[in-house]
Amino acid sequence: MVFATTLGLLASLALVRGRFRGKGVIYAMLLSPMIVPTIITAIGLYFFFVRIKATGSILAMALGHTSAALPVVIIIMAATLQGFDIRLEQAALEPGRESRHRPPAHHAAAHPARSLVGRALRLPSPRSTSS
Repeated sequence: MVFATTLGLLASLALVRGRFRGKGVIYAMLLSPMIVPTIITAIGLYFFFVRIKATGSILAMALGHTSAALPVVIIIMAATLQGFDIRLEQAALEPGRESRHRPPAHHAAAHPARSLVGRALRLPSPRSTSS
C-alpha cells in the first residue's frame, strides 16, 4: 500500500496539476487494471514474474498489490486535488512571506529540534534555567 499511495499521489498530482499532451491516454492506462478483470491482470503478472524468475518473492507480491491498488488511489487523490483550492498552495509557496501566528522565540515550537532533543535527554528548557 505504501508503493501505491506514493505512486498514486505523484501520478494524480501530475494528472491534475500538469499540462501536457496525452493526459487522457495516461489516465486511462493508469486506470486500466481497474477496468480489466482481476484474474486477467493476475495471470499476466504471474507470467511476467515467471519469466524474470521472481515468483513467490516479496517484491512480486508488493508489485501485484500495487498494480491492483494504484487505480483506486489515483481516483481518490485526483478527486481530492481537483477540489483543493490552488490559491492555498500558491500562498504557501510565496517567498519571504512570514506567518502571522509565529510562536515566540522562547516557545518550544520555535525550536523544535532543541525541544525534542531536550526532552529526549531530559535537559531543562532555556526558560527554566536558574543561576
